[in-house]
Amino acid sequence: MKVTTVSHENGFGVLLNGKSYSIEYPNTVWKDYPDGVKNALIENLAVATTIHLPLLLGEKSLQYSTAAPLFKETLSENMLYGIPSCSNINGVSTAGMVRDFMNIRLEFAEHESSIPMYDRVLDEKAIIPFTFGKDSLLTYALCRELGMETHRVYADEAMFTHEKKHKLLFEKRFSKEFGDKMDVIRHDTGLLRDAAHFGLPKNELGWDLQTTEYSLLMLPFNNHYDAKYTFFGNERSNNDYLFDSEGFICHPSFDQSAGWTMRQNNIIKLMTNNQGRIASLIEPLEDLAVLHLLVHRYGKYSRYLLSCFADNDSGRDHHWCQSCSKCARLFVFLTAVGADVGALGFYRNMFDREFTPLFALFNGSRTAGYDKVGTGRDEQMFAFYLAYLKGARGHLIERFKKEYLAECLEREDELYSKFFGIHESITLPHQIRKPLMSIYEEELCGGKQQSRMLLNARQ
Repeated sequence: MKVTTVSHENGFGVLLNGKSYSIEYPNTVWKDYPDGVKNALIENLAVATTIHLPLLLGEKSLQYSTAAPLFKETLSENMLYGIPSCSNINGVSTAGMVRDFMNIRLEFAEHESSIPMYDRVLDEKAIIPFTFGKDSLLTYALCRELGMETHRVYADEAMFTHEKKHKLLFEKRFSKEFGDKMDVIRHDTGLLRDAAHFGLPKNELGWDLQTTEYSLLMLPFNNHYDAKYTFFGNERSNNDYLFDSEGFICHPSFDQSAGWTMRQNNIIKLMTNNQGRIASLIEPLEDLAVLHLLVHRYGKYSRYLLSCFADNDSGRDHHWCQSCSKCARLFVFLTAVGADVGALGFYRNMFDREFTPLFALFNGSRTAGYDKVGTGRDEQMFAFYLAYLKGARGHLIERFKKEYLAECLEREDELYSKFFGIHESITLPHQIRKPLMSIYEEELCGGKQQSRMLLNARQ
């Protein structure tokens, strides 16, 4: 399979099977990016966006028109460690997929990689790959409180038509309220991760390189805004893993784990002559703690929460489709932290019996992605416990009481410590660690006592 790259005025394109997939930046952003770095960026992004395709399409090799990228082995390693999660979700053998990947031949027009020649000095500013999800909203809110100049960037993934519509509607209100315009990248290469684009059933291949790809995609914005940091929303649970049935370590989101974030950091340091950094401000927090902060400390931002892909008919008119396991998970998590789910756009009670197949806790048959792997079982169980304490009603609350309430009561201290604790972190910039920890400590103390008062009231 041939992969050809073509330079454009505002970016570049990847040609595959006679079709062009473009990456286009705002005009001045790409023009500002130094010529001494562009070739290295294009070479690495060409591989990052296509390395999964032989597995997806049944090919044996890729022939690139570019030189071998500087980070070819790193990108291959990222792909390799993401395979167990993909194979488990796809229902195929991990060993077989690892074998097939190791046998793929990558061929390049030149063996000598382009070396990035970057000579600018970057300042204490941040780029946030922005999605209106809980993690990017909280990261943005934290940066604002810390007084850090921040620029939001949205990568327009072409396959998410309904989601894009909802996000752009949110953006009109958000930018007006906060006086902050979001930049947009046209990201047609995202289609290369979409199995349906090739007429194939749903497949997870390629998604485990997304944040590695985005760390590279953001570099022209880091340069344009003189911003040292790119902040991803990688919470602590991304470090969790399990062993699959074949004995392979399986990370639900390998590319978002703290260890791999540091590898992305090394890539960006080399691309920027040691100027740029990759980090996650929410690395010490679990999902429930993230939502607690967003709802209670930064409520004005939580109104814009949008965490559903909306990739079905139900998502056409509602930004929560309420027919996917991600909606189910966010519904119970938001209820658990005391959010008004109706005000946030949920229009049905997802604790009703009909939604059972969407909850991983009850072995739902319609779970997908992260929810299907199984590492989030305890957090979802604890969220049901907190929702129960807050008076939530419905068939699934009653089922929770019968099946899991006793376990939650027995493990209450352990579960509180894990899901509302402040955990070790390795990616946080030293300069903002202390004020950030102060915010977390101020906001997360006292939750256990409040919930015990609710429990006593229910008893």
